[in-house]
Amino acid sequence: SQYLSKASQERFAYVLQMLEDLSIPYEVDDTLVRGLDYYSETVFEFHYTSANGNNYGAIGAGGHYGHLVKDLGGVDLPGIGFSFGIERIISVIKDDFPDALKDDGVDFYMMPMGEEGKKYALLIATELRLSGYSCEMCFDDTKIGNMFKRAEKKNAKYGIIIGENEVANEEIVIKDLESKEQFTVLHSLLIDRVDEMFEKREHEHEEEE
Repeated sequence: SQYLSKASQERFAYVLQMLEDLSIPYEVDDTLVRGLDYYSETVFEFHYTSANGNNYGAIGAGGHYGHLVKDLGGVDLPGIGFSFGIERIISVIKDDFPDALKDDGVDFYMMPMGEEGKKYALLIATELRLSGYSCEMCFDDTKIGNMFKRAEKKNAKYGIIIGENEVANEEIVIKDLESKEQFTVLHSLLIDRVDEMFEKREHEHEEEE
């Protein structure tokens, strides 16, 4: 730290202040070295100890790079990069968040027909995922019966059927794969309707318990 320029010292002090303001515990380690020399300014590691005392050390690491994009032929744009160790993350989840590993199946399985149906289905799938719902999609040109079989294997709660009529009318056909109830929803009302469906589903499950 004694070799830092004044600007770097001020930047580092600012980073530490932000960590304190966000109540993020940290430890300054003057011996920390990252293996790639494109880093500039701050480098960091994320360390984790589970509730039962397992110390996983660094589960992720990264740093600031000021000139990497420019060095690779791009614009002069600084940035931050980091990565996590998948195996360690899985171990952390098993230790402290085991419920996250339960496989309750996917919320929706997209069953599009035709190229336009696939485009429309991908749009719908993205909207559902951004709203917090799990969603998988059939990209193969196959019969609707096969799609239902795949949805069953995925233990999907609902199937979404999209054909030429749905694309033309900006609609979505949703089928409850347990009760077999099927209904049509306007694209513009989809997320509101889905939220209502899952609130009702959760309430019914609470009553059963």
